[in-house]
Amino acid sequence: INGSNADIYGTGGINTDNKDIKMQLELRLLKTASSVIANIPIINHILLGENKVASTIIEVFGTYDDPKYKSTVAVDILSTPYNIIKNTLSLPANLFK
Repeated sequence: INGSNADIYGTGGINTDNKDIKMQLELRLLKTASSVIANIPIINHILLGENKVASTIIEVFGTYDDPKYKSTVAVDILSTPYNIIKNTLSLPANLFK
């Protein structure tokens, strides 16, 4: 699903026989901001990393009657300072790619 400010990509399936749901979705957030940042040399690598997008993973599982989801949003937010430091330290090597 492509939206104006977010995209959802995913794989998975729904078993209609036993009403089972199992999907893994990637939610790409802040599309507009990411596209602007992606065009700024050096800063794009520090803030967005190698894939140049801000995204999180959402797993959907369970049944039709009782769907459950697990998100990595909290982990992604908490790991942002670490990722910025890691991306900053790996910047010199990536400048020559």
